[in-house]
Amino acid sequence: MYKPQKLHPLAYLGSVGNTIKTFWIPAAIFIFNFIGGDGLSGNRFLIYIGLIVFLFMLLMIATDIVQKYKTRFWIEDGKFIYKTGVFVLKEKELTINRIQSIDITEPLFLRIFGVCKLDIQTPAEGVSIEGIKLSQAEEIRRSVYKEKVAEKEEPKIVSDEDIDTEILDENIEPIETTENVSEDEMTLIHKMTMKELFIMAMTSGGLGIFIAGFFTFLTTFNIDTFVTNYIEENFQKLITSMLVFTVVIALALIIFGYIIGTVILLIRYYDYKVFEDNEDLIITYGLLEKKRVTVNINRVQNIIIKDNILRRMIGFKSLYVTIMGDTDEELSDGKVMVVPLIKTKLLFDIVTKFFPNYEIKTPVEFVKKRAYRRFFTVRSIFFLVIYVVLVYVSHEYFIPVAFWMITIIGAIIFILQIISAIYSAKHTGYTINGDEINLMETSFFARSHYAIKSEKINTIEWHNNPFTRRAELGTVSVITAGGVLDSVVTLKHLERNDIDRIWRFVEGGMIDEANIEERD
Repeated sequence: MYKPQKLHPLAYLGSVGNTIKTFWIPAAIFIFNFIGGDGLSGNRFLIYIGLIVFLFMLLMIATDIVQKYKTRFWIEDGKFIYKTGVFVLKEKELTINRIQSIDITEPLFLRIFGVCKLDIQTPAEGVSIEGIKLSQAEEIRRSVYKEKVAEKEEPKIVSDEDIDTEILDENIEPIETTENVSEDEMTLIHKMTMKELFIMAMTSGGLGIFIAGFFTFLTTFNIDTFVTNYIEENFQKLITSMLVFTVVIALALIIFGYIIGTVILLIRYYDYKVFEDNEDLIITYGLLEKKRVTVNINRVQNIIIKDNILRRMIGFKSLYVTIMGDTDEELSDGKVMVVPLIKTKLLFDIVTKFFPNYEIKTPVEFVKKRAYRRFFTVRSIFFLVIYVVLVYVSHEYFIPVAFWMITIIGAIIFILQIISAIYSAKHTGYTINGDEINLMETSFFARSHYAIKSEKINTIEWHNNPFTRRAELGTVSVITAGGVLDSVVTLKHLERNDIDRIWRFVEGGMIDEANIEERD
């Protein structure tokens, strides 16, 4: 790894795949028009456009292949060096002692050939390498760890001028054996059981994942129009009660959606394990796409404990941390999931063991009752306007299915959002303990508990409007470093004196160049 390395030849095939993924829509339109029309004797304008797109695709493929062919990476003088480019080689140098995360992703197809994707994160920037051999990725991780250990041991070696070279080799050898990333040689911290995976899937966004994919599929191929026509022509005469019909369809979709969503999440997080490897937490999971995420304990910006109303009732929570980096689009705000579902007691045991400088405290200052209505007033007005218009239109034009579905589902959603708003208001709060602030951010029947050290805070902002200003209420946002985007915690409709208290805490613990902003 101390000599320039190349990408695996399979990376060139990835160039073709990425180009097709980018241009598949215009290519498909051209092919369908070409086949359905008169071929080469058809519309010449479409033929010219198709040829231009095809030539542009070939140019992009050739350019990407040349770029990957010229890509080199290696370790030299305590730095990871990455060079890539076509006509001009661009070079990135990542200081090894600042590397906080080395993540490996193995999609099913690439795993067959021993190829993976490597993401290296530092607080300022990062490198993403696609089409690298798995053995190379493992070697990079071992070499990085070796460099870090050597740097830590260097002062001891320099201070003892009489140390024998053989003794030095004997001292370093055991350290090298601990850098092996094999699961057998790392300490297993937590492994999710199938029962926990099922609970996680059934109490998270599994239904939402299904609904998003399902309706995208329907609208893409106009299947929704076909289903609507079929129902109106065949079932409407058989169903005497549209209310019963609507409820049956809704329940069937919910059940089916939960099943599909559960399966998706089970596949994604299959065999979820958390290991300890010196100063790193190693997270591995996935059935079709195997992922390994590295979290350096010393680089964590804040700790996040999440739950929702269902998980809270059965005693489960999720553990996240925020790290800095700029390469992974999925982690744009820097949030890394450490454990997706775990018993509350076990979660706090992990936090106490690996983050002993953090003291998780339940918020003691909450939103005052006089501000509860502000969590749902504006939202309810907009919802009611849209709801009334839709109900009127469906009734006026006599669309029974739409009328009943809009009436029932709309009423349920309206009631749920009122209850959710009160739930959010009741649990939004904070507490300050020494150099640490604990913030409770809320959403739809869900809570996110942030523990943040004062020195990790970059910015604090607060704002209000003419209505909340008169009531001496405001919204405060505490911002820490994250990924491409910052990690932002927002508490709404706090008393002005609570905002001032948070402000003084942050102002007292921030460095000189940090920002404190106020907005109207």
